[in-house]
Amino acid sequence: MMRVTDKMTTGTFLTNNRRLRSNLLGSYTRIMTQRRFNRVSEDSINGAKAMIIRRDLRDLDIYDSNLSSIKQLFTEAESSLTQIAHKNYISVEEQLVAATNGTHDQMEMNIFATTLDQIADSMVNTLNADFSERQIFGGTNNSTPPFEIGRYCVTDENDTVIYPPYFYDYYVGAEATQNQIADANEALAKLAEHNTNGTSAEEKDFVSMTQTLKKLNVEVGVNEDGKYTATVTTDNGKGDKITILLPDGTHQDFVYGEGENPVIAEVEAAAANITANGAVSKADAEALAKLNLTAEVDDAGTVTFKDSKGIIVNMAGGLPAEIKDKVPKEITVSVGTETVSKQIENEVKSQFEMVDVPRSITYNGIPVDFDVMHKMTDANGNKFDIQIGSKYTIKKLNDDFTWSEGTEIAPNVEAAVKGRNNSLIFPGSDPVYVDIGIGMKYDKDNDYKVDPQTALDTAFNGAAIMGCGLDDDGYSKNLVQLVLDAARALRNGDQSTPNAIIDKANKANNNVIIEIANIGSKQNSIEFYEQRNEDSRYNLRERQNIVEGTDMETEISYWESLRAAYEASLKVGTQVIPNSIFNYI
Repeated sequence: MMRVTDKMTTGTFLTNNRRLRSNLLGSYTRIMTQRRFNRVSEDSINGAKAMIIRRDLRDLDIYDSNLSSIKQLFTEAESSLTQIAHKNYISVEEQLVAATNGTHDQMEMNIFATTLDQIADSMVNTLNADFSERQIFGGTNNSTPPFEIGRYCVTDENDTVIYPPYFYDYYVGAEATQNQIADANEALAKLAEHNTNGTSAEEKDFVSMTQTLKKLNVEVGVNEDGKYTATVTTDNGKGDKITILLPDGTHQDFVYGEGENPVIAEVEAAAANITANGAVSKADAEALAKLNLTAEVDDAGTVTFKDSKGIIVNMAGGLPAEIKDKVPKEITVSVGTETVSKQIENEVKSQFEMVDVPRSITYNGIPVDFDVMHKMTDANGNKFDIQIGSKYTIKKLNDDFTWSEGTEIAPNVEAAVKGRNNSLIFPGSDPVYVDIGIGMKYDKDNDYKVDPQTALDTAFNGAAIMGCGLDDDGYSKNLVQLVLDAARALRNGDQSTPNAIIDKANKANNNVIIEIANIGSKQNSIEFYEQRNEDSRYNLRERQNIVEGTDMETEISYWESLRAAYEASLKVGTQVIPNSIFNYI
């Protein structure tokens, strides 16, 4: 009977002792980790709350990482635009003001033009800045530099050049010069009408007429009586001037003549000489080069003619029609009996080298001035709207004066109605939204696109920032393009266009400054959101401590009581548990 009682007492003691030890260790763990529980099963209600809090803390870490990256991106963008809006633009303004003061000859204006081209190139290099493998101003385009300067043409579905304006004035020779003659005579008639009526042309009309006449080296002036005059220098080598617009309102029209370009006969004669002699003389080779042709004679005396691409040309019947038709006609322009402009160009090679396809800046492959928001002017001077859904083809003039393969442009309705600051047909113009913790939402009624009020757009649309399209006066809205246009005008001896561009460039530069201010505003917002997230993190930590944290004062008191009970239990155990002979073995 005594053994049974001892065994029950010992069992009860050991059970209580293990429970005390377990509770003591549990309390000790809570004190050391300062956590109320380690497994959700220990406290399922607070465990669920804790997981929600931890998820929110993780999201805050993501938001902070996003904000940090965006902040650095915006700093880089602001630095680049500041470089353009201040350092580059100040240089542009200085060059334009100096170049248009009327005291420089053509050589000096060419120097100004070269400097302006270099500044434009520097601007493009800045705009093509790469930050952490991202094109800052490329929008959604990260694969290639967004901006490029080159010589381009855009054609419609009928293969008619519609960009740049007046492209054919410099490319198809006789046909374009006829257009120039008609436009010039129309301008002279309008000026004569103003003289007769005693009125003055509006400034923009006067600038347009002046530029039209400038193409034929006609200088427009105003005499002491406020009447318009126009003079042109003859080609007799003496610098004589003929008045073609008289103050009484009368004027003389330009007359136009054309004939076959003598270079054709020169090339055909050279080909005949080479075939007859079985050898290529220096003079004959130079003549062929005027049409980018070469001749080779093999050991058997066989002559082979090739074009610039190495394709064999059959010269047996003279110059082939496909080459002859591309040679500009010999052009003469006269007033009365006086020739005022010699043949436009005799040598095709030289003609190609002076092709006046203006240098244009493209954004993600499309000229910045080719924009559906603005009326365009085609090669014949006709105004037109770019048609949504129509196909356009863009080509680039290569270094060897050949055109690249065409790339299609197809303005679409979605882009047209988007209204992203005039940048409607440029690839890569879509926004890039980043979740910064203000509750990013998707609009189910708009193809589940991000609600712009619930996220931060981090895409910089370079075309929108620098400007795109044309203003009401026909000038580009793009700052870089204005610099290129001013340089081109100076090379052509035109000072009125660069003078007008000064105000246009100032307006375009103001838009860049506005974008810098917008970036500064966004940076302030980022700092606000960073502080907001920090406050949220503090509150979540406090909440987490309430849900998961140990009440240290209560827990330490509890641990002390458990430790005292456990020690007392051990002392009692020495009396309760009977000794056995086995304790002494």
